[in-house]
Amino acid sequence: MSSSPARRIVMSTRTVRRHAGSSRIVLALVRGLSAAGHHVEVVADRLDAGAVQAAGGIARHPLGSAWLQSLAVRLLPRGRVQAIRERAVHRSRPDLVISDGDLTRQDVVLLHNVLAREIEVLGEASAAARGLVAVQARALQSPALRLVVANSALVRDECLRRFGLPAGRLAVVHPGHDPRQFTADGRAGLRERVRAELGVAPGQFLVAFVTSGHFRLRGVDILAGTLARLPPGGRARLRLLAVGHGGNIALLRAALERHGVAGGLIVQPPVDGVERYYHAADLLFHPALFETFGLVCLEAAACGCPVLTSRAVGASELFTGSGGVVDAPSVEAFAPVLERLMMDAPWYAAVAQGQLAAARVRDWDAYARDFIAVLGGHGLL
Repeated sequence: MSSSPARRIVMSTRTVRRHAGSSRIVLALVRGLSAAGHHVEVVADRLDAGAVQAAGGIARHPLGSAWLQSLAVRLLPRGRVQAIRERAVHRSRPDLVISDGDLTRQDVVLLHNVLAREIEVLGEASAAARGLVAVQARALQSPALRLVVANSALVRDECLRRFGLPAGRLAVVHPGHDPRQFTADGRAGLRERVRAELGVAPGQFLVAFVTSGHFRLRGVDILAGTLARLPPGGRARLRLLAVGHGGNIALLRAALERHGVAGGLIVQPPVDGVERYYHAADLLFHPALFETFGLVCLEAAACGCPVLTSRAVGASELFTGSGGVVDAPSVEAFAPVLERLMMDAPWYAAVAQGQLAAARVRDWDAYARDFIAVLGGHGLL
């Protein structure tokens, strides 16, 4: 139990789905805060009430019922839906409001994206995207905001630079993983079975590209260019497993074809049990142009699958000194590291072991514990 008085806490977000990355963060906090003796409600437009209740919280639709809320989400402008949720959040006068930054009034923002930076990287911005950037900027620059909890130092530094937030109102808490799902135990037994299902021949080096995000932002052009830089023997031995569908896979195929390396592609749809792909793969390649964290990196490493990424990805902060991380995402930086991981077995094993050790200690319990400590340190609990 917490040594501080029990608080009434409302967490607000657009969507809570059991397996979504941002939702896993919310559910981990519900579990941790509830276990510490606090009363936690989650208010969301799309809400898996069972997942919230299983975590120890109370699920609440802004309009009181899932059916009415679903109707509002389909028929009303986004701003109107957000205003309805905000009224529902503050109606019960909670002691603390935690949101992902789309309310006009909140005490704590869980910051897991920097929309303006993503738009800059992609070089495009729709009117809707610019509107979301403005909403985020207003939330982060509100004088009523008491704390921003960033999911990486990458995000913290971006906030300091872009929004001029005082350093005392910023904290970093890295997300975690579920060690029951993402574990290296049993990897050896699962590996060959899944590889056979995927059609990967013995001796081939299987690179996984797994992300739920926009493939262009996740670096498909760099991915294709890096594979093309491998020497002929390396290219012949390599297979690429991409998990995704629709337009993302079309983007990837086009990039691979431009570089002449589309022949070894394996495509699989997103699944809840994505760990089976990490067990099958020799490497997760995550060449994102910018990603505030990247749970896939942590989850793959926890399965014993080493990760090749850059410091443009927040999860790389967990792998300091472990290898497999370049300074900035580029073909020139990634290509020699990928080749060494394919050819240098002792170094490959050292990278995998170092990243596995770092990932094992970063589970969701650690995330909740660190988050609660940050709230206490700022006088919010």
